[in-house]
Amino acid sequence: MKIDLTKFQIPNIDSWKNQVFKEANSDEALKYTNHIENIRVDISSKNNQKVFASASAKGDWDVCSAFTIDDSFQNNEMILKCLEHGSNHIYLEIFNKTPNWNKIFDNIFLEIIHVSISFHRPEQVETFKLFVKKENEKNFTVCIDTFDIGYYEYFKNSSVSFCINGFDLEQIGASSYQQIGQMLICGERILQLCESPDRLKFKIGIGSNFLIEVAKIRALKWVWNHVLSQNDYSENEIYILGCTGWTNKSLKDPHTNLLRQTTEGLSAIIGGSSGLLSYSPNELTAQGASWFDLRMSLNISHILKEESFLSKVHDPMKGAYLIEMLTEQIIHNSWNLFLELHSNSEDENNALILNKIKETRKKKVEEFLSGNKELIGINLFKNKNEENRNWDHIPNYMEMNYLIYENLKING
Repeated sequence: MKIDLTKFQIPNIDSWKNQVFKEANSDEALKYTNHIENIRVDISSKNNQKVFASASAKGDWDVCSAFTIDDSFQNNEMILKCLEHGSNHIYLEIFNKTPNWNKIFDNIFLEIIHVSISFHRPEQVETFKLFVKKENEKNFTVCIDTFDIGYYEYFKNSSVSFCINGFDLEQIGASSYQQIGQMLICGERILQLCESPDRLKFKIGIGSNFLIEVAKIRALKWVWNHVLSQNDYSENEIYILGCTGWTNKSLKDPHTNLLRQTTEGLSAIIGGSSGLLSYSPNELTAQGASWFDLRMSLNISHILKEESFLSKVHDPMKGAYLIEMLTEQIIHNSWNLFLELHSNSEDENNALILNKIKETRKKKVEEFLSGNKELIGINLFKNKNEENRNWDHIPNYMEMNYLIYENLKING
């Protein structure tokens, strides 16, 4: 059948709007407002839409697995299994005072594996520096807390990279622009010290609002390149490790977690993350994460690569009207906060950003407890056959526990 396109009638925009208002029974139907993110957009507005394209030249990403190294660590069997099943980036949280680095990296080819390390004691750094070979330093990344850059000094004369860790900010309840603003302040400080943009990376939490998270990653890429240009550096491909956390996860109804982790991972990759780390909810239980949990987390990246073919495309949301609008607003909010923090002392900055995060966290808690935020398996359609697991090890950051909605429900 031949279709005569000459008879296609262009719809009238006003009649379309009126129909939307009528069916939605609201004059605000074409507007999106998010008070937590300080975002308000009119999707029907006509303007000269900007495009905030990514500087990345590839669509593929690292498959990351996380491990805690404490006094109970016996061998690296789990690390090796994850590497054998497709992981090419390992993230280590070091709590052991004197870690056995030879045992941690036994049978691991450090020449081809990306390793990120979060230190918690100076003694750990000293033993690590004795272990690592000069030619392998470039494959290691040291995590830097946005409120304390002390570990930079230990590695300033090495070839290791520095990862600005904004994941904790997201987990305690910070908004997207608060996360980015604080990461920019820390990132610029490290940039001015090391004078090498190639050595800077970012770790950021991925929340549950799909479109906001896509826009957040795109905004971070754009605004960091703007910081580079303001410091007389050329545009650089930014490495972002996107991490799904625990805020909206459930131990009572664990089958919902894979769905949430997958959509969050999807938003991270579409936004342009260079690596994806999906933390297992069971990691914060007394039992800890099992091999099955780790394998399921790995499989999220494998499915997105091998079945969704996301590694074959680059910046797929480029030019999408709503995404570009959200990206622009997050950029403006982040940059304004960055400028505000830039004019203060370090102590003033810390107090200011923490107060802002506490206000945002309070709004999120109120939204959940009032029922305005609904989460299947947590406060909506609860599992009749609940798993007998509890949040036993909730991390604390800047004197705030990680925000976990299910824990609020249990204790509320």
